[in-house]
Amino acid sequence: MKVSPYLIFNGNCVEAIKLYEKAFNTKANYCCQYKDAPPSENYPIQPGMEELVMHAVLPIGNNTIYLCDTTPDNKTTFGNGSFACVELDSVENVKAAFNILKECGKVFCEAQETFWNKCYAELEDRFGLKWTIMVEEMEKQFCQSCGMPLETDELISQNKDYCVYCYKDGAFTQDVTMDEMIGISLKHMKEMFKDDPNFDEKEVLNSMKVFFPKLKRWTCTCSDECASGYNPNCTCTYNECQCRETPTS
Repeated sequence: MKVSPYLIFNGNCVEAIKLYEKAFNTKANYCCQYKDAPPSENYPIQPGMEELVMHAVLPIGNNTIYLCDTTPDNKTTFGNGSFACVELDSVENVKAAFNILKECGKVFCEAQETFWNKCYAELEDRFGLKWTIMVEEMEKQFCQSCGMPLETDELISQNKDYCVYCYKDGAFTQDVTMDEMIGISLKHMKEMFKDDPNFDEKEVLNSMKVFFPKLKRWTCTCSDECASGYNPNCTCTYNECQCRETPTS
């Protein structure tokens, strides 16, 4: 199974394709304009749409995004609650993509090293599309409960997914919700960087809210947001999830 985003633009899809090609060092391998479509009485082309993009395919690494222009009478906007997340193979490529996409856009988080990633950035590009860009890393480099990097064997519990502070003797050491764990981790971060004038508590908190739902302890297999308190139709709870994997020692 493969899931790919489909990005819809208001007549500036060609401009967006050129920007993303430059940012991610790639090339669209297919681009069809409305004028290329066969004539159809059921789907007539509106005047002025001939040069607009009907369908385009843009590979990014091993993944693909699809793009097109909408009709003039059906304007669209990108949702505030969604980000396009791209993982690149180096710090240099993350910073390069970030610097290109941020032009005439809005920066939420500068490209920088964090406790969970070598280089992480958040922004909104000139077209209103929000991006999360980071270095591609293996999930198990981090505790799947608190997000702490598992850099030495001494930090890893008997369950390889978790640190010794979160998991011991076959059980989690703290009966907490995801939001409570974010609060605990944020407190440790504030203490760790108390002398750093560049530490931005609000920025770190917002980044944690994006990162933590991806950790194994807080991910429920029945829904991306299940057991995180955001899905009112889900009957699972933080500590009694019927679908999330139970860790074993």
